[in-house]
Amino acid sequence: MNEDLNSVDHVVKTGNVMADAIVNSKVVLAKRKEIRLDVTAKVPERLPISDVEFCVIFGNLMDNAIEACEKLASKEERFIRIYIGQFKKQFYLSVTNATNQKRRAGRYYSLKGEGHGFGLYRIDKIVKEKNGYLNRKDEPGVFATEIMLPFVLSD
Repeated sequence: MNEDLNSVDHVVKTGNVMADAIVNSKVVLAKRKEIRLDVTAKVPERLPISDVEFCVIFGNLMDNAIEACEKLASKEERFIRIYIGQFKKQFYLSVTNATNQKRRAGRYYSLKGEGHGFGLYRIDKIVKEKNGYLNRKDEPGVFATEIMLPFVLSD
């Protein structure tokens, strides 16, 4: 990540300095791997999750999306769509990517081997702790994750 941050061009301006750093580092990484990107990101200054939790969620989703795209033989088929914003009183994040992988036994598993596969678990845990909504979909050639997290209103 340190190497990514040192070579980051600020291509995406989200409105949140911390989000700019992680979003742009992953965007640069995806571009290096010749993955088409469509990014719409408007991040509020204050999020309903910590900076670390945002990095865990977004970082894992992007790492998985990039890895899935890399496995596609045709570079023309590789794409990642990112949407980050606010919908009513919810923080909304969506990552959709090309893939050729399928679920096994109705669940999503890492194919990386032992010591991997904790990213989705960590995302699930954060969303549950924040009383959020999580939806994953896989259709032929496409995998999508949507997350909505309520903003906690202060007095």
